[in-house]
Amino acid sequence: MPDWQTWLQTWNRELLARYDPTQHDAFVDPQVTSEVIASGWLGAPGASEVQLAELEGRLGKGLPPSYREFLRASNGFLQPGVVVPRLLRTEEVRWLREREPETVAAWTQGLASGPEAGDAGGFEQDLASALQVSARETVGTAMYLINPQVVSADGEWEAWYFAHWVPGVHRFPSFWALMQSELESLRAPAPPPPPGRLQTFVNVVRWIFRGPLS
Repeated sequence: MPDWQTWLQTWNRELLARYDPTQHDAFVDPQVTSEVIASGWLGAPGASEVQLAELEGRLGKGLPPSYREFLRASNGFLQPGVVVPRLLRTEEVRWLREREPETVAAWTQGLASGPEAGDAGGFEQDLASALQVSARETVGTAMYLINPQVVSADGEWEAWYFAHWVPGVHRFPSFWALMQSELESLRAPAPPPPPGRLQTFVNVVRWIFRGPLS
């Protein structure tokens, strides 16, 4: 079972180290206040067994192990500096069809019209039954979903990184694997900035006057 306590301490430390509250960032959730930053902790107390049972009762399904253990460690989590701004608390978690009916309708329109419908990754047929476990990107559509239609032998649901700008969805074998990928992305070096106009002009001149190819 994942060690969420240790992992979240690392996640918290790296998020705070990269976050500059003096700089405006449209991606940051409004719940990231100066008080939260001063506290040094972006998480929340873990969900109780009563809260988890209430969520599972509302969903009519038991939660997959790694996601359930995440909630036990921290009932929601803020993510300043990440495209997906925060992970939801148990009382906020809903099926995507309940939280985002327009999104489901837009992506599943025409699915029944023929065998070629839904070929972009094949995820659309499961979209209505996906569980939304994060807030949506504050200036776009990125979010985390977990899919009870694809379950591993150890009970893990497939996890998705979903956004309109992602071809299909990015699939992961579990919520734990999805969050590991987010940590790797956070640690990845930023891409170099695009060349300015002067550098572009210089590059073009060099290309025009390049010597004969050997």
